[in-house]
Amino acid sequence: MTIIAEGINRLVLERSGLAPPKLSPEIVALGVKEVIKLSKEEINDRFNLDEDEGLAWVAAGFPTHYLPGGAFIYTNKEAITLGIVLYLSYGYQLDAPIHDLIEEFRLHPMVKRLIKGGQLLEYSAHLTPVAGINAAPPKLYGNGYLVTGDAAGFLLHLGILIRGGVDFAIESGRVAAEAVTKAHDLGKYDEESLSVYTKLLEESFVLKELKTFKNAHKVLIEPRLYSDYVRMINNLLRRYFEVDGTPKKIGSTFLESKGKLTLIDLAKDAIRLVMNL
Repeated sequence: MTIIAEGINRLVLERSGLAPPKLSPEIVALGVKEVIKLSKEEINDRFNLDEDEGLAWVAAGFPTHYLPGGAFIYTNKEAITLGIVLYLSYGYQLDAPIHDLIEEFRLHPMVKRLIKGGQLLEYSAHLTPVAGINAAPPKLYGNGYLVTGDAAGFLLHLGILIRGGVDFAIESGRVAAEAVTKAHDLGKYDEESLSVYTKLLEESFVLKELKTFKNAHKVLIEPRLYSDYVRMINNLLRRYFEVDGTPKKIGSTFLESKGKLTLIDLAKDAIRLVMNL
């Protein structure tokens, strides 16, 4: 038995003819991550956390120069993790290398003060299957093999929430082990015996959630979300809370802040979000 858990860089699957030779850029994103060491006391103080609490932030717009993607910060017990994610299909539009983007993000005044005095422990980059189950190979099982984790497209991307490299990977690995055990009991590891893998995945949260949000990436790859909408929200909040001696109403302030967005754009995008997220 071979359990293929090679991540989104599917060299084994592709060279074995079990997956298409190339992934489409539209279903993949590039992530760059830094892990910065800080003491538990510094982290809790700077992020206003109590013992055994954690925090995660996501940001869009400035970190990716207003291209589809975003940035993230989350706390560990004795380290801060921050990073940039960019949809690969928009990489050619970047006006700077992605390693410069994470540098800009780390040096942003909001971020810089949070990691002041920290020590860089890790710097890494890898691709992620942001299209989720749509990035899966044609089959997740066959004679003598099962596919798990990112290699199977088991990542859930909902914009403000990205899950995959932890819970979906762990659960699919556990389910794969259970499928192998059942095949072992039958004394054979052919495609028919291992088809139980799909049944077990459907009974777990893995395929239930991935199928529910299978069209999310079609909404989240929309460039307006990371440019026009980000600017609109920033303008709206700045104008509404600005004290300049004139009364502010949400409706009129919103219309002044929407920039290039039309009311038709807003309505269409709202419907797409509700239908797919």
